[in-house]
Amino acid sequence: MTSTTASYRANSKLARTNNDDLQTCLSSSLPLSIHTIYPCSTLANQNSSQYQCDHFNVNGLSSVRGGRISHFPAVIVYATDSNDVQNVVKCATKLNYIVNARSGGHSYEGYSLGSMYNNIVINMEAINYIRINQYDGTGTFGAGARIGPIYYRTYQYNYTINTGSCAWIGLAGHALGGGLGELITINKTHEPELYWALRGSGGGLFVIVTEFKIRLVKAPPLARRFSSIWYPNATKLVMQRYQSLLFDDKISNFSNNLVLAMGVSKTHVEISILYFGIEFDEFNKTVSLLLATLPTPNRTDLYEQDWLTFVYKSSGIDDDTKHLFYDGPISSHSLDKFIDRLASGDGQINMGFNSWDGYLSTIPADETAFPHRHFKFDIQFTVYPNDEQHEQQ
Repeated sequence: MTSTTASYRANSKLARTNNDDLQTCLSSSLPLSIHTIYPCSTLANQNSSQYQCDHFNVNGLSSVRGGRISHFPAVIVYATDSNDVQNVVKCATKLNYIVNARSGGHSYEGYSLGSMYNNIVINMEAINYIRINQYDGTGTFGAGARIGPIYYRTYQYNYTINTGSCAWIGLAGHALGGGLGELITINKTHEPELYWALRGSGGGLFVIVTEFKIRLVKAPPLARRFSSIWYPNATKLVMQRYQSLLFDDKISNFSNNLVLAMGVSKTHVEISILYFGIEFDEFNKTVSLLLATLPTPNRTDLYEQDWLTFVYKSSGIDDDTKHLFYDGPISSHSLDKFIDRLASGDGQINMGFNSWDGYLSTIPADETAFPHRHFKFDIQFTVYPNDEQHEQQ
């Protein structure tokens, strides 16, 4: 991966009576076509024709709900290229503002909004170009490109990228979860320590990445999914057996082409085997092992789809989601607590278990700065509220 970046870090000035100095600097540095939004209270002239005045709707900027983010930025700048990003960073450095980059998609924790009042948010959703080089098997992507369009464009050349299931997340925040104003290129040989740190330590820590060059992989010719469903009376037993599969090395030596996932709600528990290989004997062996280890399911299903159909069927944006990572089995007592909470909750609460075996386990823990690689599985908690009032609660 090659990253084109504009590096930044500015010291915050906590007490400001207004942001007129920032408005002056940005107006002299950015083209008139660049869209900027300021809170109305900070504008000297609220009727300015050049700037849009708006009361920030934080919920509209992030998937984070429930009032957990109460601060507001000084300005949102909708950058269109690296030059815009550099110019904003230079103003921030000059005037001691904190800068946070946003690639445009959703964020569980709202990191792209920053952690304090009166920061600068650079929205890069307009830097969303997708360029495929079918001859060397690489793709060049703007930081604001979304995963869904990237999947679609790469599949036209029988390629894909290794990324997430939600089609509408922004590439930069996902890849990095990925103030001097200097434009640099980062790869294995140029700024190698920064290259290592960027891959997995989180976005917005060291630089603002505006472009990614990614080595593509061949798209699987077929995606196969086998799912088994049990009703609530079997939930705990199924969860325990799922964990035993993951933590018994004699059993869980799964193929790199296989993912073992589990979803738990108050209505049922479902285990799915996702297979992207071509050796169906390998897939059938894993299905047999699963069925032999678990109680008889109430329902089973088998799906076969081309890669793009599978990706789009698996995508979606959840209302409110959290992740936890585990390097050991969940205790029997904790499982009881989980199940009780699922059964008593309003709306729908889902727990999605994702195993970290297969190809993930072949990458050394210190290969990148991603801190969770040594874990065995993660749980994604998702809440679907009944209505707006329940959502706020």
